Amino acid sequence: MKTTSLLSLTILASLTTLAGCSVGSDTSDSSDQKVVQIPESPVKNQAIGNCWLYATGSWVESMHKAATGEVVSTSESYWSYWDWFNTITSGGVSGSTLPTGGFFPRAAWLIQSYGYMYQADFIPADSLGDTQNSQDTALTAIQASLATGALATPESRQNATLVRAELDKAWGLSTDVAADLTATFGADGSKAFGGTNAATLASGTHVHRASDLATGSIANADGTTSKMTLADFVGTGDSYSRSGPYVWQEVTYPDDAASRRQAQIRAQKALNSGWTVLMSWYVDFNALDGQGHFNAPPAKPGRQGGHMTVLEDYQITDVPGFGTLPAGELATPAELTASLDPSAKIEFLRTKNSWGNYESLASMPGYFDIYEAYFDGPMQECQVDGDDNPIDGTCTPQTPLGEFVVPPGF
Repeated sequence: MKTTSLLSLTILASLTTLAGCSVGSDTSDSSDQKVVQIPESPVKNQAIGNCWLYATGSWVESMHKAATGEVVSTSESYWSYWDWFNTITSGGVSGSTLPTGGFFPRAAWLIQSYGYMYQADFIPADSLGDTQNSQDTALTAIQASLATGALATPESRQNATLVRAELDKAWGLSTDVAADLTATFGADGSKAFGGTNAATLASGTHVHRASDLATGSIANADGTTSKMTLADFVGTGDSYSRSGPYVWQEVTYPDDAASRRQAQIRAQKALNSGWTVLMSWYVDFNALDGQGHFNAPPAKPGRQGGHMTVLEDYQITDVPGFGTLPAGELATPAELTASLDPSAKIEFLRTKNSWGNYESLASMPGYFDIYEAYFDGPMQECQVDGDDNPIDGTCTPQTPLGEFVVPPGF
């Protein structure tokens, strides 16, 4: 199983500063304008390198909306809080730089262990726009603590009660929210849902278990259906390996054309059935044309990094009997079945991103089209200098598309 850490801090921090990401373009939902019918929640704009948690949040919100019709906004800041807590207390910080990258199994483990909170409950200000600026402020504050403050020594970082107190302060948590976390997980964060030291929910808390959120239903062999919750889909295990009958699986994108098409078909089948699919891929901003298209690997590599998003739609050509199924037009069941033919060719994948409306599709702010020439590559993965020029001798070929995350049975 491939577990690629998505290290997009440098990309998104620079993008926010230099490219002027806008706030407030999070009202589009074109769930009736696509080949496949995937209900989406509003687009958000990450402030730090935690795209993997934004993709996971979009995945959760989409499945809940499909199951219930209700639009919710989960808190990526809440999951970041607990990710940082575990990274610091486990010795995962070198010096004072706190890593913010991650991957789907770790996100699933965070949900299993700590459940979820809604955006407006954890950091109320996060719900006022599409950018969660509290994350950037919190990261600056906790890295200062790691550098010269209360968490500057290895010994202090092993003091879980102190780490939690520093995180509460860095995030500016209200007294009520901090008390909710302490009542549920302990002042030292030693309790967790499903662990040997089991967390329990106090009356009136804003913390929720994964089993509290409806996410769909699964058809059984006897013709009945079983209602599913988020707990079913994240499964159990650790931050690298997940298990369970309904847990979602990573599908590594292969190297040869025939195997690649089979991986695409697995993602298509899930999308065609109404499930949200996650995708990890490698971004080079020199490939972005300003119209929301990643057309092909750039001649000159630029700012780069790993990224995770959710798929919204796709456009496919050479569909037997139908030709092209254009993105933005809802396909019939017969067309969807034909689209799975091995001879059909995906022209582009349409993805819901976490960059607000930065250089995205004009008709769908926050969404991007990633063309086959780009996601199949190869592209050059390079170290770059301060002017985003590739450094000689550091470039290696890379397939931009890393993996899909699909439901069981697909």
